[in-house]
Amino acid sequence: MGFAEALAADQVATGPPCSMSTAIAAQEGDDLAALMAALGDPKVTAASISRALTAVGHKVSGATVRRHCAGEC
Repeated sequence: MGFAEALAADQVATGPPCSMSTAIAAQEGDDLAALMAALGDPKVTAASISRALTAVGHKVSGATVRRHCAGEC
């Protein structure tokens, strides 16, 4: 099997939304804008986003933030 076949065979199974998607959906207004800006800013770490989300009641790990940003969830 070549790379192209292996890549084509690698299908991500769909399931419930990831906890990051749930946290994003729960945000509104300035909080949503700040979260989306942070996710798009390479200077803001996944750990920082994780701590801020946890502080406001959304238990999301840094690894989950990284996976979400990479489109692997």
